[in-house]
Amino acid sequence: MAKFLNLLKLRGFTSPSDAAVDIATTTDGASASRLRIDAGGKLTWGDGALAGDTNLYRSIANTLKTDDYLVAEGGLTVESYQVTTAGASAGTVLKFDGTKFSPGVASTVGNLDDLADVVISSPTTNQALIYNGTNWVNGSAGVAGSTYVANIGNGSATTIVVTHGLNTRDVFVQARNAASPYEVIDVQWEATSTSAVTFNFSTPPANNSVRVAIYAAVLGISASSLDDLTDVTITSAANGQALVYNSSAGQWVNSAVSTDPMNDSKFTAIITTDVGA
Repeated sequence: MAKFLNLLKLRGFTSPSDAAVDIATTTDGASASRLRIDAGGKLTWGDGALAGDTNLYRSIANTLKTDDYLVAEGGLTVESYQVTTAGASAGTVLKFDGTKFSPGVASTVGNLDDLADVVISSPTTNQALIYNGTNWVNGSAGVAGSTYVANIGNGSATTIVVTHGLNTRDVFVQARNAASPYEVIDVQWEATSTSAVTFNFSTPPANNSVRVAIYAAVLGISASSLDDLTDVTITSAANGQALVYNSSAGQWVNSAVSTDPMNDSKFTAIITTDVGA
């Protein structure tokens, strides 16, 4: 067998597709080869009976390409990161564990409520996500720093701590059913800290069945209109009316007020004077 002890140069080819090296056994087909290297550097492998069917070549600068499949039984390393498929099964994806990419369970999030710490119940327009100490739940946003609302209840706990973050124990608390007819619930509660209220129910409320509203008395109650205030009642307001305090009801109510003080009972007085001398 010939031995090459120095550099082997094969030149003089007219096309990159010309065969430069062709390797076959004595039993292989006359026109078939086990390995062919053409003048352009393309490697083509075959079974020795038919034309080559697997290749590897330079496609563009700094890029090796194959038109077939590449199998790395022992794994693959890309830019110093190992990639392994050991343990793969239906539905798994490649996930990075800090060291390598390996099969893991895919996290499917089609909706916001699919997240483990988000609970959405009958959302309505302009609601916001509010953290209740355990989960992010939908509720009225209110005025930042003065109001906190949330749905509570898990069907098993009678004592529920709600973290409101209002930074005060001076709070007003209301609880009602979260579903129709939305009646107010009488429940014992404690301002256990400046950022939390503890509710004590006689029986465990069902999952998210109780709606609680916590207002910081120091900062006031949020309101989008005058009638939202707890001591104001507006009924069919009309042009020229004024807000008058009704002491028997403990409410400020809208009322017609005369602009002529002599025709308004609120300005009626008895005037006594001497006429003549």
